[in-house]
Amino acid sequence: MQKKVYVIVALSLFAVLSANSVFSFYGPANRYFKVDAYAMGMGETGIGDLFRTNTSYANPSLAVSADNVVFSSALTLGYMTYKDNNGSFRDDGLNFPYFNLVIPVKRNRFAFNFASILASNLQTQSTVRYTGLTNSDILYTRKDWIEDSLYKADLIYAYRNRFVNFGASVNFYFGSYLKHQDLINESYSVNHVYDSRYEEKRLYKSFGYGAGVSKKIGNFSAGLAYSSKVEFDGDRELLQQIVRNGIAVNKRTILDTFEHEIPEIYSVGLTYRFKSKFKTSADIHYENWEATDNGVFT
Repeated sequence: MQKKVYVIVALSLFAVLSANSVFSFYGPANRYFKVDAYAMGMGETGIGDLFRTNTSYANPSLAVSADNVVFSSALTLGYMTYKDNNGSFRDDGLNFPYFNLVIPVKRNRFAFNFASILASNLQTQSTVRYTGLTNSDILYTRKDWIEDSLYKADLIYAYRNRFVNFGASVNFYFGSYLKHQDLINESYSVNHVYDSRYEEKRLYKSFGYGAGVSKKIGNFSAGLAYSSKVEFDGDRELLQQIVRNGIAVNKRTILDTFEHEIPEIYSVGLTYRFKSKFKTSADIHYENWEATDNGVFT
């Protein structure tokens, strides 16, 4: 029994710490499957798994797997570090990736699902060098910090059918984006050089819809799902400050609007259960980013 406990704890930590995340360091909101904590350890699958009752409904037809009133949730914690040509990024935090409630009425299922699509707390620090007006090198420490969140609340209806299960959902997306960037002058001998701070704030909100079908045959389970394109538009606030000795000597606020789209998603998933206690899953997702404005702000 003790060995089983150790194995479960080890696998749980591995699933959390190896889970993927999606963010955009330069601003546009991304959509992310992030089905639930269990699915993250299964390669982020979950479109065609009818062998579970406690799952987040990326495919709304999977709500038919609940035969009783079900409330389910999960918890993720830890941190992840990313690297690219612009530096390293650390994503850390504690969040509930989803919770839902399912109420069965004969062959009908009525459900509410809340999912954290994007929850990022990213920090990076680097050293940059500029040439000043006197052709002298000016050394800066650049610090970037992003808090980015995007959530989705779904109202779901699903119908259990012996031929194929069907589900549909109405989705409400909401979230926020806050970015700080500090340039701190390390060349103290250059007196005319000031520190600077930039901030950007955005609020996301929009509606979408989804649909899906699923079918279980023996130890096989399959599903197809569709999620609509989502268009975000709203107010954006830009703050620029020149700072000297911790005091803002020049401050400017710019108010404008932004527009951004995330594409429709077509998904297919297959699950196979063997020896009653083991299963394997595979999902394929197609996102049509070419049909969007690719995050161009206006």
